[in-house]
Amino acid sequence: VRSGRAADRGAPVDSAPVRRAAATSALLVAHGLGPDAEAWAMAVVATGGRRLVLPTGPEGAGAVGVEVGLPQAGEWYASPDVPTSPIAGALTGVELQGLPPLTGVMTPATPNRQPVLQLQLRGAGAPANAFHLVDDEGGRLVVALSSSYWRWAAREEGRAAYRSLWSGLAGWLLAGEWLSGAEPRPSAWVLDQGSPVGWSLPGDSASYRVRVSTAGVDVVDTVLTNGIRAETPPLPTGSYAYAVLGADGDTLGAGRFDVTSATQDMLPAVAEPDQMALGAGAEVTLQAAGRPLRTSPLPYLLLIALLCGEWVVRRRSGLR
Repeated sequence: VRSGRAADRGAPVDSAPVRRAAATSALLVAHGLGPDAEAWAMAVVATGGRRLVLPTGPEGAGAVGVEVGLPQAGEWYASPDVPTSPIAGALTGVELQGLPPLTGVMTPATPNRQPVLQLQLRGAGAPANAFHLVDDEGGRLVVALSSSYWRWAAREEGRAAYRSLWSGLAGWLLAGEWLSGAEPRPSAWVLDQGSPVGWSLPGDSASYRVRVSTAGVDVVDTVLTNGIRAETPPLPTGSYAYAVLGADGDTLGAGRFDVTSATQDMLPAVAEPDQMALGAGAEVTLQAAGRPLRTSPLPYLLLIALLCGEWVVRRRSGLR
């Protein structure tokens, strides 16, 4: 099924366009690959390149040369200890303890030398790897050995771990792909409100002109220099179109990205002065100022003191 604008998406396609898209893709994602997949789909996934495979059983993993056992029953919880791996940096500071359990863990016949995430049955069993990483002449491959990650994305406390995990895996798969000739683009397609917009710029030009607009109105129009930290100011929640132009004015990259809303409960909203430079009439990001009240011990100490005072008054008044 094609994705895209409303006029284009929704129409089913046959295997030929899928094969062409897979052959030219920078990253191929095979979701739900199992015994019911047709032979041509198995062949497409087995062609090599940069692949992320989420199989439903041993047949899907076997299509990319990874032998695994049958999915194991039970609830598997993520270990809070992050092992040394190529994506350990993406998981630094991410809270893994207390996340919803995963299911369908499969054990590979060949142990993985690069464990990304450790899982434990009921939180106390022997550790099992959640992913199997392969880096050889055929390309880079990630095979998910567990399922039900949607549980993380469905809960507020699990979304940060969900995004960090998958962005880290995608970053490892695509490492070395942004070479000369690559298309400049945002470093992420979905950003949190209040976060600066980072940009991935290839080495074709010393500088790039970046234009970001929403509803046909430009909110960012600036020049970024390649080789330094390329960022533009945070943007309010919404969907944005972008265009990256070279020194000669030619459009080198274009597309869209989204900024998601974030709750800032119990905090006053103020506008940062440097965000006023986005242009006349442009919206500015509202950010929280000061320390959140819920993180201070004073309200809790005051509540305890009031309860103790009430107890003393009641005792001296003869009340029980």
